[in-house]
Formats: sequence, C-alpha cells, structure tokens
Amino acid sequence: MPMRAVPFRVVCLLGMNDGDFPRRSPQADFDLLALPGMHRPGDRSRRDDDRYLMLEALLAARDKLYVSWVGRNVRDNSEQPPSVLVAQLRDYLRAGWQLDLHDLTLEHALQPFSRRYFEEGGLLTYAREWRAAHGAGEGEAGDALPPYELEPDFRLKLSDLASFLKQPARYFFRRRLAVMFGEAEVVGEDEEPFALDALERYFLEDSLLDDAGKPEEIDEVRATLNARAERLAREGVLPIGLVGRQWQKELVDGLVPVRTAWLKLGARFPQAAPKLAVSLELAGLQLDDWIDRLRSNGEQTAWLMQISSKVLDKAGKPRGDKLIGPWLRQLAAGAAGANVTGYLVARDAVVTMAPLDGAQAYDELANLVRLWRRNLDAPLPLACKTALAQLQEGDPRTVYEGGFEISGEVIDPCLSRLWPDFAALTAAGAWPALAEQLYGGLANWLAQVKVTRLDGEEA
Repeated sequence: MPMRAVPFRVVCLLGMNDGDFPRRSPQADFDLLALPGMHRPGDRSRRDDDRYLMLEALLAARDKLYVSWVGRNVRDNSEQPPSVLVAQLRDYLRAGWQLDLHDLTLEHALQPFSRRYFEEGGLLTYAREWRAAHGAGEGEAGDALPPYELEPDFRLKLSDLASFLKQPARYFFRRRLAVMFGEAEVVGEDEEPFALDALERYFLEDSLLDDAGKPEEIDEVRATLNARAERLAREGVLPIGLVGRQWQKELVDGLVPVRTAWLKLGARFPQAAPKLAVSLELAGLQLDDWIDRLRSNGEQTAWLMQISSKVLDKAGKPRGDKLIGPWLRQLAAGAAGANVTGYLVARDAVVTMAPLDGAQAYDELANLVRLWRRNLDAPLPLACKTALAQLQEGDPRTVYEGGFEISGEVIDPCLSRLWPDFAALTAAGAWPALAEQLYGGLANWLAQVKVTRLDGEEA
C-alpha cells in the first residue's frame, strides 16, 4: 500500500507485465461507485494507488532500481510490452535525461539452454546441467545428454526403483526430461458414468480393499464391502440406478475371496509390529525407506498386502511385472538384516515370499541402484515384460511387438518412440546380457516363491 516507503539501497520490481500492474479491481454489481456518474473526486481507485506506489518505490531506491517483465511470448517469441507505468518511466528517461535505454536493458533468452548463456561474455545462468551440452566443439555431435546430477541430499526410495524396473524408458522420460506421453488432460466430466474402464475399476477395487482401519470379522466381509461400495455410489463415481447396483454387486463378489483370504492370514499374525526402517548405502547412494504393514505372531514377523489385480499368467505362473514391488520389499528387508516373510493376496492367488539372504539381497540392490543411476544418463534398451519373456524361455519378439489381436509392449509411447520394433530394441546393444543383468534376479526369485490359488490348490 502507499505511504509505506522506506529507503533501501536496492529496490527490485518483479513481474511488471502489461495488464498485471497497475492492478485491475473487479467491480461488484452492487458497487454504486462503479455506476456511471457516481464516481467523485477523492474516491478510492486501485489503479491510482498503484501508480503512486510505484512512484514511492522509485523514490525509495538509493543506489539501484531493478525492474523486470516478461518481454517475449512463450508461444511465438513475439515482443510483449511492459506495464504502462514502466513504459512511461522509460519514455521519461529517454526524453528528459537523454539516456540510451539499450544499455540499461538486459534481454534474457527465452529458454535456459540458449547458447547465449554459455558463450564467452554471455548472460549469467545457474543452469549447470546445460553447460556440458554446449561444451562440445563446433561440428561435434551434441545429441548425448550430459550426466544427470542428483541433489546433494538425495535419498533413494523403493518406489523409485519399482518405477524404474516396471519400465526403464518411461522412467527416464518422466524423471530426466519431465515428459509424459499419452497423458490426457484431466478435466471435469459432465456426463454420468454408465460403465467403468479397466483403470477406473482398478482404483475403485483398491479403495474397497482399504486396510487402514481396524479389520472386520470374517463373517462381516460382504457387509463391509457393500457399505464401502454404497459410499462410492453416493460419491457419484459409480453408475446410478439398476446399472449401478449391478456394478456394486460385481465389484463386491469379486473381492470377497480376496478380503477373506487376507483376514485369515491376519488371524495367523494377530499382533501389530512396528515399521522396519531401511537405511543402506548402495553404489554411492543412500537408500532410506520403510517396510510397513508388518504383523507378528510372537515368533515370526510378516508383512501382509492385498491387491485387486491378478498375479498369474495364463499358464498359472507368477507375473514378474506384478511382483516387482514385493520383490524389492523382500530385498530391502533382507539387506537390512530382518527375517521377514511376505504375503501378497491377489485376485487369483496368495503369493508367499520367504526371507532372503542378507548378503545376496544387498548385492542385488546395489546392482539395481547402479543400473538405475545409469538409466538417468541414457535410457536402457530394455522392456520389462519382453526381458522377462527372454529370461523365462518365452517369445520376447511376440511379447514386444504383439500378435494377432494382441497388443505388444511396444504400445507404450516411450518404447515406440525409441525402439519401434523388436529388431531396433535388440540392435540398441547389450541384448540379452543387459536383460539378465537387470531382471535376472527377479526371474530367479519368481521360481522360488510359493503360489497358492484362492481355491486352495498350489500352482
């Protein structure tokens, strides 16, 4: 507000864009001063206050006055004028003081990677990651990105490794380049839902299996799931009427066996156990995380998890892409020296994961961290499902490219952009040795886990 000017050696005015300053006051429909003929001399005016405020800021500057505005359009690089008050100040300096405004104005480049920032005598920049890109001599290839620099206090999480293992190329695009392909803009929908797609159904089923509160009794499973489904219907995420009731029944019927099996496992471990802290130094990086959902029976400690999706393939074998997260939990627990058994209750089976040897788990995690760090510099030429098919004596080409009426893994935009077919993927180098190096431990571990179908048969 005006009348608050205090002298300072340096005064900086930021964001002095045209239309932003002086500020525009929205007129309420009940404001009588806004009616024609009602304004009188001396009435409050926000624009006049801002003009006087800039004058006070100008007079408060003892040594330097710094004014900045967005001078170029981010879409077409067209020139944009500053605030009308800044334009008047520049006109006054040009006409009254005969000053060369070109020497007083510094125009920055539109992008932080502009060559103007890295030329001798160029503009000042703190973007160190782009300096190496401009360090190559004239005529040299500059397609390779500079090494990725992590923050000094960076701490790795198991979720980072899980996202990397599920698709290294996608993780590179999102983490290194902040690029997400095929992400539809989230907008409000005015249409009523009459059906659920696969992704919507997955999120709804996971919300129905929420285990944050106190577990219910086994004979109350269906009633609890029905109550949660009715709450979702009241929230408007399920169809209404007869169609909605049919969807509620279908969701509940599919999750009753999952919830029941999870509660039976919980009865075997009735005592809640504290979370396990994991703090490991791996390949020069610090891994800090927690192993939660731990239960105990006084002799044995285990973590229990339930998911709504299936974990078995058509042959009845566990799917590696679905068990990456549990595998990492077991590796972290083993490397931390904890004897923990893992239980994953899925839609079609219960997966039992025995404790892992501490030294072997530590070495495997260190190997994954090294490959994770390498993937930030350049995407590893790998695809998760394709690599697992290669290691499990499947058909990697069909898994990657797809077959008759079956979409392959290459449907992922990140993979199709880098390696449009299986030949391009293998020609990128180090195949299949790199697949063995990254997913070999997972493939060997999948052969050791115990899988029991929900109907009681062992897979």
